[in-house]
Formats: sequence, C-alpha cells, structure tokens
Amino acid sequence: MIQIGPKAFLAQIAAGAALKADNARVVAQRFLKTGIIRGNRRIFYPSREQIHFADLGLTRECSHQLHYIQHLAAGIRIAPQLHVVSPNQPVQAQQMPYDQAVAGGAMALFGEKYGDVVRVLDIGFSRELCGGTHVARTGDIGLFKIVSEGGVAAGIRRVEAITGRNAVAWVQQTQDVLLHAAALLKTQSDSVPERVLALQQQLRESEHERERLQDKLTAAAGADLASQVVDVAGVKLLTQRLNGVDPKALRGMVDQLKSRLSSAVILLAAVTDDKISLVAGVSPELSSKVRAGDLVGSVAAQVGGKGGGRPDMAMGGGSDVGALDGAIAAVPAWLADRLGSA
Repeated sequence: MIQIGPKAFLAQIAAGAALKADNARVVAQRFLKTGIIRGNRRIFYPSREQIHFADLGLTRECSHQLHYIQHLAAGIRIAPQLHVVSPNQPVQAQQMPYDQAVAGGAMALFGEKYGDVVRVLDIGFSRELCGGTHVARTGDIGLFKIVSEGGVAAGIRRVEAITGRNAVAWVQQTQDVLLHAAALLKTQSDSVPERVLALQQQLRESEHERERLQDKLTAAAGADLASQVVDVAGVKLLTQRLNGVDPKALRGMVDQLKSRLSSAVILLAAVTDDKISLVAGVSPELSSKVRAGDLVGSVAAQVGGKGGGRPDMAMGGGSDVGALDGAIAAVPAWLADRLGSA
C-alpha cells in the first residue's frame, strides 16, 4: 500500500496509471514493471514514474510511441475517446473478487500475488488492480511531461515522466536553459539546433585545416632536422628535442626522416604540458642490430616512463622533463654499445 502523501504525489500516481494504460494500447504487453520514485521537491528533483519496456525495436518507433503516449495522457485529441487528463474524468475505486476483476479487463502490472478480493481502479478507459491512493479526477494531475527515455538493460527501456507543478518547473527550467544557449550562440531560441550544427561544421573544417598546416610544418621541420645527423660507428643517428608537437605529428616526422635519410636511427622527443612523448625509428636494414623498442624503452626509463613497439618504430613517454636532455645525450653511447655488441 502506498502511503497517502501530498496532492502532487497523488497526482503522480494517477498519472502513472494513465501512462500505463495508454502504453498498453500502443504497445500492448511490452512493459515489464512500473514504480514511483519520490524526489526532493525543495531543490526540484521531481518524482518520476518509471516504466520499463521490452523489445521496443528501432529508436524511431520508440520516439513515435512516446509522442503518442504523451499526447494521450495530456488530453490532446489524436483519436476519438483517447485522452486522459484534460477531460477531467473521475477516478473510481471498488472492491471485487480477483477473478471478476480480471474478467472485467483489470490489468495486474506489478507481478504481485493478489488475494481473493482486490481493489480495482477505474480511470477513464483504464482499469487495473491497485492498492495505492489517487486523485479524485484526472484533471488534478495537471501538466504531464515525458522527460527522458533510455535503455537500462538488454531489451529493456525506461520512460520517465513528471506531473503537476514539477512539470511546470521543468518546462520553465528548460526554457531558461534554451534562452541562455540562444543568447550565447547569438541567435533565436528556435534556431539553436541549426546554429549548433553550423558551429560543429566550422569546428570540423578548422580541425582539418589545422592538420593540413601541421603536416606542412612537419615536412619543413623534417628537412631542417636532417642536417643535424651525426655518425656513430658508421650509422646515421638523429636525436632531437622538440616542444609543442603532438605524438601524431612526431610520428609523422620520424616516418619522413626515415625516408629522407635512407638508413638511420632516429629518436625524437617532444614536451607538451609537462608530458614527454618519445618516438624512435630504425631503418629496416638496421633493425636486426638496433631495435626501436629498445631505444625508446631506454630513454623512457630515464625520464620516469616506459615505451615499446616494433623493431622499426616505437613510442613511449615520461614525466621527468628535467631528465630529458641527459637521456637524449646518452643515446649515442647507447647506440655505440649496441653496434659494438651486435
């Protein structure tokens, strides 16, 4: 038995019954259970009716059903005699034997065991077994608004709705958010979606342009770096620290340098927001003697990080920026040792 509460709470229960009845007509036998969650109205956490659906199928179908249900519950005339709240229909309860109630069309939705005598609730065209309290007339429910719908488990969806003053407050709050968004976007409230789509397109175009310019800068930087190659035991070695280069661009530079230098061992390091990125590349003919993963792992260990990868390409990182220059300076000795032991 649901305890008697404030009028708004009673309206919520009655609205739940109306929503269940409407849904039974739209997607018969698809709901699994319902329940009332009582919220804290002082800071507008509204009470919500929860209805779980199974096998609703495509999102488009579900959306159409939700609009249909909400119009029914609100009393918007979609089809003759299918509206609940606005006609202000009386709510009636009576006691009768269970078999008689079920034969009369009453729905038992909660999966509970009932006694021989049950309480039957009639709300307009809806009849169900219910021991809860309800409004005297459907008009007492006031505004009815479905506020969310989403999946909660495999094959199960939940619809949440609010009623009465909570629904009015929700509409007002939603309007305030929309008007604020429109002001930030410098457009009218009914143009917010189009404005957001336009901004998203501009952002994508700007990102593509940034990547294009980054590729050009990478190519130019690679040409400059190629002149800084040193010879270690007959092998070309290039090590360099860069700033403000993201890992993707750093890897692109290593690929370009490997092609430009033909046969070489390369280690590039970049520092961005106090985070170290490391990329090593080794030409295929040298990878049997020197592995890129070993090189990155050695440098990363000295800067408080780790790394690894393929023999010809590897990546890593670290956080000790102060130790980076020393770690890079130690690479020629590391390479000479590897070549000597190979």
